Amino acid sequence: MSRRTLLRTFLQVFAFLAGVAALVWAVRKALSPDNQQMLSRLRDADASHLVLLGALSLGTVLINGLLFQISLRPVRRLRVPDVLSVNAISTLLALAPFKVSLIFRVLFHNRRDKVPVLTIGAWMGAFAAVMGAVLTPMLAVGAWRGRADALWFALVIGGILLIAGSMLAVARLLSHETSWARFTSLVHRLPMPGAIARLLEKPDGVLARVHEGVRMLASPRSVVLGVLLRIFDTLIHAARFYIAAKVLNFPLSPEQALLAGSVFFLIGALAPAGQVGVREGGTPALLKLVLPGIDLKAFVVVVMLVSVIEIMIVLLCAGVGIAYLRPDRLFKLRKAPASSPVPEPPPEPRPEPAPGA
Repeated sequence: MSRRTLLRTFLQVFAFLAGVAALVWAVRKALSPDNQQMLSRLRDADASHLVLLGALSLGTVLINGLLFQISLRPVRRLRVPDVLSVNAISTLLALAPFKVSLIFRVLFHNRRDKVPVLTIGAWMGAFAAVMGAVLTPMLAVGAWRGRADALWFALVIGGILLIAGSMLAVARLLSHETSWARFTSLVHRLPMPGAIARLLEKPDGVLARVHEGVRMLASPRSVVLGVLLRIFDTLIHAARFYIAAKVLNFPLSPEQALLAGSVFFLIGALAPAGQVGVREGGTPALLKLVLPGIDLKAFVVVVMLVSVIEIMIVLLCAGVGIAYLRPDRLFKLRKAPASSPVPEPPPEPRPEPAPGA
């Protein structure tokens, strides 16, 4: 094992253990004596509110699955139930370290749907670009304003339109064969190692797959639907925090819930070594920087309630996805025979009976 691999493994393990430590910290804060009154409210909570939290968690799992399907649609059409099932299983695996979620997603779509690995890389890039076009203005303006007021909404909508519109315009320009030929010619003239140059020169290599990613982002239907669904998903995250705060009688305005939901989702999406503990410990800490007046110890209980219900729903969705896709059949190892069987000798011919016998 190389030194770089050892270092990467060490960092993954360290980040995962840090997430576990953050989860332990969040649980201890949630169960502290100061929060016993909030926990008693949870025991007396209306079941309809908890069901609604579960339904909203289900909604965000389905929306993110649809976003993956929509991102790839300009290049390759996959069945919606298949992509939803893969996303549900990957969402569950995202709790584990070593990028197990990404590995499963790549292996499954490559083996079952025959999507090339480099195309999957372009697909993930297009998906992340649309997500960034929505979340970047939300978090940047939120960090600057410290609240979600009328100016926040105006700047966020303007930022989303500017980023998504610019991205779509540039992608549509590069999607044309003439513009792409000029771009590739410019890339080939850049100084680079010979191995990379030979890799780029392949007709079905990196540049061809990058062009597929450009075509994904050049589709107005794909980008507009992706932006709208991502905004809707952000509102669902905000609604989850708002309802959870209501259940626990925690003072949280809709604007604060919007910031909390955005931070919660982004931390989970960017977690380098699994989501365990990272969202539960990171969301209150980051939100404390944006909203200095928030009660950190009490808010941990709200985050834990949202997280626990989401994990329960993800477990259910992943179970349905496994039953539907049967990934065990796809990844089952076939054992080759140890040696070829020796053919049996043909049976000896029986003598014909004599006439009249």
